[in-house]
Amino acid sequence: MSHHEIHLYNAYSGMNPRERNELVKFLVKNVPSDNRQYIGGAIDYALKIKPSFGGFIITAQDGDNIVAAVVANKTGLEGYGPSYVLAYAVFHPDAASCDTLVQQIFRKVSACADGDISMRLTPRSPALKLFKKIGFKSEYIELRLHKPVPVAASEVQAK
Repeated sequence: MSHHEIHLYNAYSGMNPRERNELVKFLVKNVPSDNRQYIGGAIDYALKIKPSFGGFIITAQDGDNIVAAVVANKTGLEGYGPSYVLAYAVFHPDAASCDTLVQQIFRKVSACADGDISMRLTPRSPALKLFKKIGFKSEYIELRLHKPVPVAASEVQAK
């Protein structure tokens, strides 16, 4: 088994451009449903580059390659909601089966978070079993009301 180097980033430590680029590339590759803009936004919120409550990022590397990454955004909901939401908790397919690495990452997440942590997964996500195994519980159903896309005045007149 390889030795994994764990790195913690936050508003105080920051993240250099090369590290940020490698993290974005890893997340884009392993979360193809999200685009670079969403991924970059979550990273910027965690590092307080964008106005936010902050958060933290944890990566695991095997040599020069990222094999796991967690991007946690602080919510500001302490007391009535989770303190953090995991915007991304991603393991390279080869690393996801390494129980030691998964446990190591989530011990670090627990040490960094000063409150409850939530995350969203689709009901059929293969990661659901993994996250339940490390202690996450399915307590709520998320409902969303999507804001309608505004219709341009020219489109309304054309009808």
